[in-house]
Amino acid sequence: MCQQMLEVTLVYLRIYLYGVKNAQAFVDNLRQAANRFYGTLIRHYLKRITENLNEIGTTVYKAITGFVQDVCPAQADGQVKRVAARFRIGGCSRRISWRNWYLTLA
Repeated sequence: MCQQMLEVTLVYLRIYLYGVKNAQAFVDNLRQAANRFYGTLIRHYLKRITENLNEIGTTVYKAITGFVQDVCPAQADGQVKRVAARFRIGGCSRRISWRNWYLTLA
């Protein structure tokens, strides 16, 4: 499903970039495509995440605690550890989306 959406989007982009009469036509076509596909990927992403919620939760927890232990000194304040944990959450979300989407598209 996601691969088909990507292919459709790429076809539309090719048409928009090379087959439009003027800038207004480009904007109108882009707006129409954005309205058509808005929110499509997040629904599929959340479905994939919730299918493996326990596994993902365990993986993220281990990654966060390991990262905080590696980068924060033992005497670091709780606020420093929370900031480090937030950075790792961002990294985990990127890794989860790559694992769940890129491998299925490749």
